[in-house]
Amino acid sequence: MKELRRRRKDVAKRLRKRKKTQKEKKAMKVIDKGHFYENDTGERIRFAKKQPAGSESKLNLVYDGFTNEEVVEILLDRLLYFNWELPCRENDWAMVKLQEALMWLELRTKRREAQGVETTAKAHA
Repeated sequence: MKELRRRRKDVAKRLRKRKKTQKEKKAMKVIDKGHFYENDTGERIRFAKKQPAGSESKLNLVYDGFTNEEVVEILLDRLLYFNWELPCRENDWAMVKLQEALMWLELRTKRREAQGVETTAKAHA
């Protein structure tokens, strides 16, 4: 019975600590929704932004930045490095899912190119 109470106290203590840690984390600040982000230390990441020019469906570059594919590749490289240093199953699974995400993004681009709508504001089928 004493052992059970001790375990419950340990679990409650860990949960309080976890909640405190989660509260201390600051949310990512959105500067330009979908394109520009800043964390609580002032580090920024910017994605390329394209908009249609007037009535045309052709997209014009508003400002340069990363693509989704580039960010996924960066994350894959980072996890590969970490997994080389300290291998773990969670890193392996995260890399598998990032590779899958990259595959879907590349498939989307190929389909858009094949349908002649890449670099336009038109949806692909």
